[in-house]
Amino acid sequence: MEREFGRIREVKWGPRVIDIDILTYDDLELNTPTLTLPHPYLGERVFVLVPLADIAPDLNLGSRRVADVLAGLNRGDVTKLA
Repeated sequence: MEREFGRIREVKWGPRVIDIDILTYDDLELNTPTLTLPHPYLGERVFVLVPLADIAPDLNLGSRRVADVLAGLNRGDVTKLA
């Protein structure tokens, strides 16, 4: 889908036209060259966990709930978006 919208990866972590991340899918744990589930950085990204906790606070990320993972992070990390 990203390719269809014109995404070309020129620089790792660099700007891109589109970026679609699959965070989790049921209880599936997967690690392939093209997809890792749950997303490997999901539990570290406040800017992802805040909206996820709004819609699914009881969703399990491994052995912990989204709301609990978020509570354990420094909310100041959200400033890394800028």
